[in-house]
Amino acid sequence: MKLPSLISEYRVCERALHEAIKAERVASIREYDIRMNWLRNIIREHVATSPSDKLMQIEFFMESISLASDIAPVDTLFSDLRAIVTRYIAKTPAAHNQVEIPVGPGGQLIKKPEKTTDFTAMIEKTDLRIAAFGKDLRYTYVSPANGRYHDMPAREICGRHVSELIGNARYEKRAKRYFDKCFGGEDQCYYYYLDSKRHGRQLMECRMLAQRDADNDVLGAVVLMRDLTNGFDDPVRSAEENRV
Repeated sequence: MKLPSLISEYRVCERALHEAIKAERVASIREYDIRMNWLRNIIREHVATSPSDKLMQIEFFMESISLASDIAPVDTLFSDLRAIVTRYIAKTPAAHNQVEIPVGPGGQLIKKPEKTTDFTAMIEKTDLRIAAFGKDLRYTYVSPANGRYHDMPAREICGRHVSELIGNARYEKRAKRYFDKCFGGEDQCYYYYLDSKRHGRQLMECRMLAQRDADNDVLGAVVLMRDLTNGFDDPVRSAEENRV
């Protein structure tokens, strides 16, 4: 199934779900929610090859994020992101799936051309938990949101080994093997439960992207963390809680 058809079907289900919620058709709500989750996964895993498909795929998730966070798609941040995506991703070939996070010895952002500074400036203003690592598994960049999660300034995390923050048990039993695969050139995505006194039990998503140089050699990894704990609410219960 082609990407435009997948997205079109998702939009149809989305409209039908809203109507089912209004009419309080419980069985239909569950059916459309399951279908939309399945379609989202297919759209996410679709390997876009043409510039137009790449832009369409990114636009789909940007719009979904704006709706989920109650942010207007024309908000300055989204407008800026859309302009950058169009200019540097949709219109030019991707360079080995490279993700560039420009940082100095203390973790500060280094001034780079417009493409990079705009992108990292957006990261700094969001709740995205992003970190970059060298192959020695020491932090080379930590987003402010990541610092807040660990209750310490991001600059104090830079330079530390990952095991210092997540503990030796989590590092040895789980994180290390995924880092090894990522440094071997394979992007990784995995899920796990995290229990802590501060945050309770969380369902976490971890994505690792290999960071490469111009010769396609792996220099390190960029890691994106996402808390999915509240992302799988029963849609019926959610609809009841939001009844007007």
